[in-house]
Amino acid sequence: MRIEFAHNGGVRLAYERMGAPDGEPLLLVVGTGLQMVAWADGLCAELGARGFAVVRYDNRDSGLSSQIGQAEAPGRFGRRRKPAYTLDDLADDAVAVMDALGWDSAHLFGAAAGGVIAQVTALRQPHRVRTLGLAASYAGWRLSRMRPGALLRMLAKGLRRPAPGRDGYARGSSRRSGRSPPPSTRWTRSCGGGSP
Repeated sequence: MRIEFAHNGGVRLAYERMGAPDGEPLLLVVGTGLQMVAWADGLCAELGARGFAVVRYDNRDSGLSSQIGQAEAPGRFGRRRKPAYTLDDLADDAVAVMDALGWDSAHLFGAAAGGVIAQVTALRQPHRVRTLGLAASYAGWRLSRMRPGALLRMLAKGLRRPAPGRDGYARGSSRRSGRSPPPSTRWTRSCGGGSP
């Protein structure tokens, strides 16, 4: 196995190819803070034996990929600085790896935070994702609490960004799901991050 590199702007992303070169493209997305080798060689070999062209890669800030620094460092007077990157950036990294491989689309399988990255990739660029597999991952309050019809309508329109701050997140979650805010809006607001 040879380490190769894809680029997303100034970010260098290390990846490895395994399995059948002409097989079904399968991109393994590991959680943040883990390295691509978290996808065991034996698992990758078995997937390759089953006809997949397997690629595993290091997210930015892990392994052999570019080191960006802390995603959220404390700012002056206890305020948070703007994150160094977002889930959208991590999803763009996954697409950059696919582009470097010449893949128009691929099966994505994500574990832990890698599952969230894979979901964001599928939401932002559904034409690039053949199938989506998740393990030990999370869809978030906004997606997991939605009725199937509301979720399909949202996917058809595209995911709209909530207004900044926790209150915007709480309002956006309620509006998209078609339900009134849950009894504990304080809990919903606490999930929104950003400024109060």
